[in-house]
Amino acid sequence: MKNADPIQEVVTYLIEGRSTATVLEFLRENPITADDAGLIVEQALAAFSKAAGMPRAVRRGWCIEALRGLYKKLITSGDYAGAIRAVKEIATLAGLYEHGDDTNQTKGEINDYIDNVLAL
Repeated sequence: MKNADPIQEVVTYLIEGRSTATVLEFLRENPITADDAGLIVEQALAAFSKAAGMPRAVRRGWCIEALRGLYKKLITSGDYAGAIRAVKEIATLAGLYEHGDDTNQTKGEINDYIDNVLAL
């Protein structure tokens, strides 16, 4: 078991796109009763529901950070076309294409951002 927590292990398997058969095999290979296996799967799925209930800004921020991590790996591996696609997706998620070139709005956003950072 990679993670000590079987719920987190099932979540990881699902995120990785592993098959239902793989999840069931993992549960069978560990000292988990059939009743506990059902609860583990239920709690793993509940983790996704909980994540979906996060505020939109949090979900978007997570996606941006995940893409930044991928961008770094793509640059390191020399996949510049992939890195460019990641940057474009980050720009889309960040809403950079929604506002055009409104310089005053951009200055206001930058000032708000600086105020928030300094408040930390």
